[in-house]
Amino acid sequence: MVAGALKAEQPESDEALCRCAQIERLDGKQAQRYAKEHLKAVETDGGWRTTYICPYTNKRWLLDYTRMADQDQSQYARLRSLPPKAAQQ
Repeated sequence: MVAGALKAEQPESDEALCRCAQIERLDGKQAQRYAKEHLKAVETDGGWRTTYICPYTNKRWLLDYTRMADQDQSQYARLRSLPPKAAQQ
């Protein structure tokens, strides 16, 4: 393996890591990580439901929990894409 080849394969920006066009749902720790590292929070109800938006595609997402637990909540995390908002008339 050429030493410079590995560097060339690394993404140059967060935009290169954007998977919003390819996915519709993530679960568990993967959902929490993707929301935290890639999406921008735009609305929350205090912690159990948070709406996010992708800064590159403007696709909207909802992170919620299928069960409220005192322990590791990450196993209940669910990130789902939301339908586009209807145009205001």
